[in-house]
Amino acid sequence: MKRNFLHRFLSALTIVLLFLTPDIAGADATAFFTIVERKDSPHWEIMGEFEKSRISMKAANCYISWINAAQNGGITEIETAEGFSVRAIYRVNQIIGLGIGYERFWAETSGSSDAGHFKMETYTDGILAIVSVHYPLTAKRISVNGEMALGYYIGNYKESENSWNQEGDDSAAGIRLEGKVSYAVTPYISIVAGGGYRVLKMDGFGVNFLLPGHPEVEMDYSGWFAGGGINVSW
Repeated sequence: MKRNFLHRFLSALTIVLLFLTPDIAGADATAFFTIVERKDSPHWEIMGEFEKSRISMKAANCYISWINAAQNGGITEIETAEGFSVRAIYRVNQIIGLGIGYERFWAETSGSSDAGHFKMETYTDGILAIVSVHYPLTAKRISVNGEMALGYYIGNYKESENSWNQEGDDSAAGIRLEGKVSYAVTPYISIVAGGGYRVLKMDGFGVNFLLPGHPEVEMDYSGWFAGGGINVSW
């Protein structure tokens, strides 16, 4: 289901980008140009990236370890998450930009124990306020980009075992820092790759781990991420 959602999202993003930048189709992608020849007056940029994160999940993995030890389980700990982000940046000049963004990422694990089949899954949606810095390395097509974003995130947690399940929602503020390198394919389109660090933790889902003492569910999404995508300007 998530892969189908990504395919629909990518198709929709491509249509929107082509609609917003109709002169791209007529651009000569092989013509020589330099970064300084691109727009240095105020303009818009839209970025879409797919990402993979290495997340902390310390409390959740302690819970999984306890199930494996107490109930003879074979459940894999949660170490990574997959996701994507979309951002719209208004470039005040060639260096500074301000914008908004949206990101979504998810993680899950499953396995069996003496109590039956176990599954844990979580996803998070975030709205971002972004400050962006764009700096050409040379007069040619390569540039470096840095972003700092403050986000408001809504997360979901679900745990199931055979016919039993529990689910909860929470929200929290987070910080996202990212650095990346872009290569301009045309004056309008760049390929982007990079990574960064996200700080985000939630512990108010209203449900509890079934550990001795029944501590509240805590999802620590903090960690490093890396990815790549496309940047379109007009």
